[in-house]
Amino acid sequence: MKKTFITQMPDKAGAFLSASRIISHAGGNITRVSYNKAVDVHMLFLEVSATEHQLAQIETQLKNIGYILDASSPGQTILIEFRLLDVPNSVRPVLELINRYNFNITYLSGQQNDTDYQNFKIGLFVQEEGSIRRFLEEAARLCELKVLDYDKSQRTLDNTVFYLSFARQVSDLLHLDKDAENALIDNSNRIMQNLDERDRSSQLTFSYIGKFAEMLHSFQGENFRPTVSMRVLADGFLLHCIEPPCGSNSYILEKDGDLLFIDCGFACYAREMLRLLREMFPGFDTRRKDLILTHPDIDHCGLMFLFDKV
Repeated sequence: MKKTFITQMPDKAGAFLSASRIISHAGGNITRVSYNKAVDVHMLFLEVSATEHQLAQIETQLKNIGYILDASSPGQTILIEFRLLDVPNSVRPVLELINRYNFNITYLSGQQNDTDYQNFKIGLFVQEEGSIRRFLEEAARLCELKVLDYDKSQRTLDNTVFYLSFARQVSDLLHLDKDAENALIDNSNRIMQNLDERDRSSQLTFSYIGKFAEMLHSFQGENFRPTVSMRVLADGFLLHCIEPPCGSNSYILEKDGDLLFIDCGFACYAREMLRLLREMFPGFDTRRKDLILTHPDIDHCGLMFLFDKV
């Protein structure tokens, strides 16, 4: 397991050597160290990988020589990459958010890369797990981000990183705008909380959602090839059936130029469905069109805007 110590070291030769000897003697491994004399001449962050017993031993010995700043809340360091527009002050909202959460910046790196964006890597020292979860949720609304390194033993943080990454992948796949992506983040958060409260794994649920998104995307445009059939009924009625490859069937009763739909499919296929309906029914846009919904699931009510009466 890993643990980050905030150490308060004397400004003299050999100070870090003393700490490293304690860690090495206990059997621990320093996985990250961060120090900036210009920021704080005494403060040094040490992330150590060791067993629980070894970490306790290291903490005691560092405390004995006066190096531990806050043993009651050791915290952890998390490395985040922010994708920011390459324009003046684009990093300012992120820095203001970091300041509002009172996080210490342990690492900062960013440069132009001949694109419209810059990738800023920022290391943050965090003492409260819940605060970084809330920070990530707010930061994801400001810009695209990736969590590059963190303590995966922290379940809540691990879940947050997981669903933010999931929302980014689906957003890229479906070319969602920022508002839609934020809505996806909110709903992913709710799903994660619901699963946590029921002590159920999130992997399978989000895997199904991801596959569903991939399926919807794969049938757009020229790949939207529904099965279309028609049957003559009594009293001059015609019954049309549209069966897309992803389900979401629509049935249309036609008589005397008027159209009565039973369900109307997914909103994401509105363009494809409109093209098909205009081919099936000449003058479609000017015809009277009513809709009956069997139930209000998203695969039934996506084209409600087309109808005079629902």
